[in-house]
Amino acid sequence: LAAADTMADYLGRALALIANVVDPEMFLIGGGASASADVYLDKAREYFQRYALSASRETPIKVASLGNDAGIIGAAYVALRAAGK
Repeated sequence: LAAADTMADYLGRALALIANVVDPEMFLIGGGASASADVYLDKAREYFQRYALSASRETPIKVASLGNDAGIIGAAYVALRAAGK
């Protein structure tokens, strides 16, 4: 649990830094990290709100619906586009 809390702190801090600079519409957590989001995501959101500027604090942080399959689906998409399909 201590490792998950440390990871959530680092993730929340990193997302806050990004939000403070580019003000994204939302953050999507995907890939392998999305499979265990139930362990750390709520805590990461708390850290994010602690570190983010007030204008960015309400930026949603969500889990991508494709999860760990996002990379392979993206690679297939690029391959199909390159093949002219």
